[in-house]
Amino acid sequence: MKLHQAQAERILELCNQKGITKTRLATLAGLVPSTLNYIISGKTKNIKSDTILLICEALEISLSEFYDSKLFTNLEY
Repeated sequence: MKLHQAQAERILELCNQKGITKTRLATLAGLVPSTLNYIISGKTKNIKSDTILLICEALEISLSEFYDSKLFTNLEY
């Protein structure tokens, strides 16, 4: 799995855990919903660290909590 795929899967996983939709997450993070949809769909492959940080703040988790997942082991380059 590539990094952008793991990030997208982690975002969906966290939305499910928190019981919020992608649209709601985008709103809470101050992102345009299409930006989040591009991340989830894989159209955006180079996700800015600032964007991940905004998502973390919206989910009320730390950056380390975001990346604390088996999804981020054995990534492909």
